[in-house]
Amino acid sequence: MRIQGLIFLLIILPLWMEAKPKKQKKMRFPFGTWMRSQEEDKDPNAAWLLYRPGSYEFPPARGRSGFIVQKDGKFALLGPSPADRSDTAWGSWKQEVAGRLQIEVSGTALSQLSWKSAGKRRLLVELK
Repeated sequence: MRIQGLIFLLIILPLWMEAKPKKQKKMRFPFGTWMRSQEEDKDPNAAWLLYRPGSYEFPPARGRSGFIVQKDGKFALLGPSPADRSDTAWGSWKQEVAGRLQIEVSGTALSQLSWKSAGKRRLLVELK
């Protein structure tokens, strides 16, 4: 009986553990206001752009784009307006896949925001 139990622990149990489907953990978005840090982007034409929290002390810039993600499902795009002020377009978000939010903002063609961490208080974002 001891040998059968040992065989089970050494051979069968690890195989059974590998066969169990792993739940995909949803990456929680770091909620709040995020602004584009174009000064730090290595390639301004790249798909992934660098964003920092809205509280970050950016150097002066003529217009800065960004977004707000709230826990209650609200989403806003921020950007410069023709009057040199910030313009805000509100919509909503939901997360179905880890690392990606489905967004809906009227008046825009954007439908998703993907993200990955780029270090403390830095976020790489791709808007499509």
